[in-house]
Amino acid sequence: MLADDLPDATFGSPPSDGSPLIVRPAAYVVVFDPAGRVAVVSADARGRARQTRPLYWLIGGGREAGETAEATVARECREELGCEVRLKRPLGRARQFFYGRDEDAWFDMTADFFAGRLVGDPTGGQPDLLLHWLDPATEAQHFFHRCHAWAVERAAGE
Repeated sequence: MLADDLPDATFGSPPSDGSPLIVRPAAYVVVFDPAGRVAVVSADARGRARQTRPLYWLIGGGREAGETAEATVARECREELGCEVRLKRPLGRARQFFYGRDEDAWFDMTADFFAGRLVGDPTGGQPDLLLHWLDPATEAQHFFHRCHAWAVERAAGE
């Protein structure tokens, strides 16, 4: 976790009908290539092919019990892409309320974000996960979570 437990930004809002929320701590990394594109995993590669347009996530995901944010990013990078990641610096923390259609549930996610770089060849991960390089200037609206676009903006502005 980052030093301060409060989020730097909040996106979305809890369901107005009082539906229960699943609390999900998470961690993600923003990785740019030399052309300024950001590394993402496509939602259609995660079994969500029924979407009408592609949706993307940053590399990372939900934290396991007792796991640090840094360890989460390292584990998720190995699982998703089959390579290592080197974290450069923290970018901040954001809270995102969202409905997960695959789980048919509402989530309250607080995510730590880091700037980093990939180490090794990102081709040995899960066969159903695909790495894409997204142009944040023209494709940021394709992030599933608004907080991911926020983190990319923060990383690009530093």
